[in-house]
Amino acid sequence: MVGPVVEELARESCQTAAADEKNASTEDGIAMSYDCGWQKRGRAMNSLTGVGHAIGVQTGKVIAYSGLSKHCATCYTAMRLGKIPEPHDCRMNFHKSSKAMEAAAIAEIGESLESSGITISTLVGDDDSSAIKKLREVVGHGVEKSSDLNHVKKNLGNALYKLKSDGHKELSDKVIKYVQKLFTLHSARSRGSRF
Repeated sequence: MVGPVVEELARESCQTAAADEKNASTEDGIAMSYDCGWQKRGRAMNSLTGVGHAIGVQTGKVIAYSGLSKHCATCYTAMRLGKIPEPHDCRMNFHKSSKAMEAAAIAEIGESLESSGITISTLVGDDDSSAIKKLREVVGHGVEKSSDLNHVKKNLGNALYKLKSDGHKELSDKVIKYVQKLFTLHSARSRGSRF
């Protein structure tokens, strides 16, 4: 089977990348960027699968991931037919809401990294408070939270569009996009990076 071989290679790659991140870090722990994606888009949060991934801030490499699934086709078919499923590589490993996948994935990633001797000091990500809360709970020490530029830019745009809908007609779509662009450029310059 190809799947287990690919999974083992991915696991080894993440372990190597995590060690590289630890070596590149100048702090007592590592800074990592984290997000979770689902099979389905939108706000319905009814996806059957989700994948959380952590990327080292210093190296830009994927240092850990967690795949969660609320469905297994083999188990479902057997249940529908009233049979016991044949032995198989069942991927169903999650039984809560799809929204809860983000916090569950960060918990699995945090446990994995910390158990391998890598301390997480900073989490860069979206503004989902459940993820940072769960990570701090799992690792048992303080983890600094930092918002990533893309989510801050999106939140700024959403706030400006809300002001526009509340009657501020001077905020045209063109003006809002321009303010977001200026924010991005200023943020990049203040961090010393270039776009």
